[in-house]
Amino acid sequence: MKRMTEKFPVLAAVLLMAGCQSSGPAQAPDAPEQGLRVLSVSAAELGPTTHGREEPGLAEACRDWRLTPEQVERFFSLSQRYAEGSGLHQRFYFLPCRITGELQADGQRWNFAINAAATASWNNGNEIREFGCSAAECEPLVLMMPDGGEAEE
Repeated sequence: MKRMTEKFPVLAAVLLMAGCQSSGPAQAPDAPEQGLRVLSVSAAELGPTTHGREEPGLAEACRDWRLTPEQVERFFSLSQRYAEGSGLHQRFYFLPCRITGELQADGQRWNFAINAAATASWNNGNEIREFGCSAAECEPLVLMMPDGGEAEE
């Protein structure tokens, strides 16, 4: 799959101007919990962002992006959990497209949201957990990966 920046050069320029680069990782020490089970997955939805709506092809790419429950589990198994304030949003891009659903992990039910640019969050009403996936194996699961230098080996 081609990177979104190759497919949408205007989007790439906007993202680069936004300063989405940072230095080394600042992950929390733990990955998503073992025993994660996806309970539901919704269709991808495009958010109300001016840049996303103006970019040719992004609406179609978002509409065509799909993940099965098994692919959602794979995404989280490959992801790293990031501590609050660790700069997750400076290390990864953001696209106005996401897939939401519900999962069970750590003995609790969580609502999840996976952004098409390889970040995600869990929310159970009391706690929010943030994740990012820079592993090469995540590339077929999202529309845009972070730039080089962040890949997990």
